[in-house]
Amino acid sequence: MANRTLQGNYLPHVDQYAIPFDTIPAYRNKARMVYEFDGGDIMSPYMYPAMARSFRSAGFQWATQFAYDPLATAYANTEYQTHYVNLAYTPAKAISLLIAAKAFNRLPRSKSWGAYPADTLFDVFRLSHRQQLSEMNTPEEFYYTGTTSTPPKNLARLQQLAGVGSSPVVQYEGTGAYFLDKLEGGLWRLEVMPDAIPIRDPYAKASPAKEVTRIQWQAHSMRIQLPDLSPTFRIEGANEGNSLRTNSREGAFTIAPGTYLLRRGEKGGKTPTGKLKGILGMAEFVAPQPRSSAPYVQHTPFRELSAGKAFTLTARVVGVDSTATLTVLMRTYSGVWKNLPMERYSAYEYRAEVPADLATPGLISYRLLLQQGDTTAFTYPGNHPGNPWAWDYTEDESWETYVAAPGSALALFDAATDRQPLVYPNLWRPEERQLLTTNLPGQLLLRLAVPALPSEGVLGWQLPVLEKLAGRQGELAAFTKLLIKARTDGDQPQRLKVSLITKDAASYAAYVELGNVLSQLEIGLKELKPDRMMLLPRPYPGFHPFWFAPAQAPPFRLQDVEKIEVTLVPEQPLSNTPYSLEVSSVWLLP
Repeated sequence: MANRTLQGNYLPHVDQYAIPFDTIPAYRNKARMVYEFDGGDIMSPYMYPAMARSFRSAGFQWATQFAYDPLATAYANTEYQTHYVNLAYTPAKAISLLIAAKAFNRLPRSKSWGAYPADTLFDVFRLSHRQQLSEMNTPEEFYYTGTTSTPPKNLARLQQLAGVGSSPVVQYEGTGAYFLDKLEGGLWRLEVMPDAIPIRDPYAKASPAKEVTRIQWQAHSMRIQLPDLSPTFRIEGANEGNSLRTNSREGAFTIAPGTYLLRRGEKGGKTPTGKLKGILGMAEFVAPQPRSSAPYVQHTPFRELSAGKAFTLTARVVGVDSTATLTVLMRTYSGVWKNLPMERYSAYEYRAEVPADLATPGLISYRLLLQQGDTTAFTYPGNHPGNPWAWDYTEDESWETYVAAPGSALALFDAATDRQPLVYPNLWRPEERQLLTTNLPGQLLLRLAVPALPSEGVLGWQLPVLEKLAGRQGELAAFTKLLIKARTDGDQPQRLKVSLITKDAASYAAYVELGNVLSQLEIGLKELKPDRMMLLPRPYPGFHPFWFAPAQAPPFRLQDVEKIEVTLVPEQPLSNTPYSLEVSSVWLLP
């Protein structure tokens, strides 16, 4: 349990399902079952199909997912904190589970689809970490977990569609899942779920009092382009209380959550009887009502920004209508104050362009003011009722972002602020994992120590760095080297490996000698070579591979990096010998 959403590409973790005892004769003809599976602390909607593919390649005949969140508690993810999937609250993950079920039933047993990244395209399925997407595409079925440009295999033969976002068949502004099922020629059933809007980390410490996903029932524009339907097809509400009767215009219409019949032509007709596939009633519709309607703003500030460059702030807003206003109240510590309106560019997303003249080296401080009408105001961070310009407003919380001086270093790791690296081995005893002060004010060391190295012969950690790089993307091409401040115990120097890992799970590493005096060690980015990386958290069960390297690695690009890995890797590890690693910082330098 990570107590947070894990960031990064976890497809290599489920690349292969290794069975260490499959050569035992007594095992050979036994049924193969996966009792339960899930991608703990991962929201990416591609893990389930990847696992299904690996299970089938390993010959499994049965696999059971664990665990589906009950509708009543999914708003807060209090069932199992490290697991989170529900059709209403996590629509993309739910559609990916549908795709996984199709893959498990369709794919042959014991067939290899190659190794990552080749195995992201298998049979009629496609997975993408960069696009946060999984797809199934056959002449009869088309499923996708997010907006895609992939055309359906055969639009004229299409029978079923399920998705989130938009595709060449359905363009939709809402965030919930939708389903299209062909009943007969010129007649389709459409089901649209309410919007699901993430507002807090669902894998952080859970409480019934803490909403992590907001449900909103809202009407949105939808356009459906099917040759089986006319450009002005009829839309008829089918679920209880749904009285909508209208025609589309060039396939476009406004739709609210519910169940509908779509008919070719402009006239209505009889409602079909029976059930879809013998299970789902034509008018059946189940969806949760909003747990709360209170206004809320979710925003992540930049860690650092480049000086003299305009930048964009974004925010996600729920609990208000389209007439609400959101304003950035910004100031620099050079005495500049500015209010900037945020523009609504999708159902729940707002953004503001901050001019370059505010990005002067130093510190930017800002708040967001949300206003609905003349009487409702909330200020963020903190979700405090009231307007900060009011005489009796007392809260002083704000976000702060550093604007880096031109040509300055960029910190990829700082032990004083980066408290949640993934560590291997999993060290929790006080003498094994510590934060230590040094002789410099404010400087800390992350110390890892073991009485003996694990069987993998490594001691170290990984850390996501995407947020650190995001605000200085325009400068990345100017960085040429890494500067690592670290040391180890003992009289013998040790071999330190520093790796940068990309979004495509390619690791590029260099090795330096590490002594027992806290020193600054330089590595040129041109020295980084393709190498293997640790799979952290360690895949479970523990007999799965611990190391991963893609079959081919493209040329290194700093712009593609999403993680850093720092490890102590002795060339010839000594058994029953203590090892330690202390790291203060890792910087990028021009």
